Amino acid sequence: MHALGRALGNALGSALDEAPRGGGALVIGLEGELGTGKTTLVQGALQALGVRGVIRSPTYTLIEPYEAAGRRLYHLDLYRLAQPDEIEALGLRDALEDRAILLIEWPARGAGFLPPADLEISIEYRSAIECPRDGEGQGAAEGQGAAEGQGAAEYQGGGDDLDPADELHRPAGEGRMLCLRAGSPAGVRLIERFLAATSQ
Repeated sequence: MHALGRALGNALGSALDEAPRGGGALVIGLEGELGTGKTTLVQGALQALGVRGVIRSPTYTLIEPYEAAGRRLYHLDLYRLAQPDEIEALGLRDALEDRAILLIEWPARGAGFLPPADLEISIEYRSAIECPRDGEGQGAAEGQGAAEGQGAAEYQGGGDDLDPADELHRPAGEGRMLCLRAGSPAGVRLIERFLAATSQ
C-alpha cells in the first residue's frame, strides 16, 4: 500500500506541475473498511510529494496540514465525524486554495459539505470487491501491480472527455484491490499517470 501511495503521490505531483494556475485544489477521496490501508496509502503519497518527518494519522484531529515543494497538503480522516456539517468547523474552505491537495479518508461522512472529488479511491478486500461500471470505456491499458509485481490493471476512458466509467482496478497486495474512479478531467489524468507509474 505504501508503494502504491508513492505512485499516487508522484501522479499528483506531476498533475499539479502541469496544471495551470487558478485551477483550484485537487481532491482525493479514500473509502474502505478499517484496516484496509487508507492511511498507509496517504503516508506514501505525502512522502512522495516531499513531506519529511512524522506523518500523523488525523483520526482524532480530523485534519493534518503539511507543506512541501510550495504546496499545501491536507490529510483528513472523517471517521469520527458525528454530523456532516461539522466539516464547517475545520476551515476547509481555506484549504481549497490553488495547487493544494486534499486527501480525505471516509469522505462519505462529510457528504454535502465537501467539494466533489477529482479522484475517488476505494480499497476493498478482494472477496468483496465490485467496482461498478457505468458504461463502455474509450480505451484500455494493462500494467504490472507495483505492490505485488503481478496482476493486470484496467483503465476505461481516456483524453479529456470525462466518462463515468473512467476507472482503474489495481491489485494492492494482501488480498486487497484498489478501485479508482475519476470525478473530473483532472481525475482522468491522475488515473493515467498512476497507471503509468505502477506499470514500470
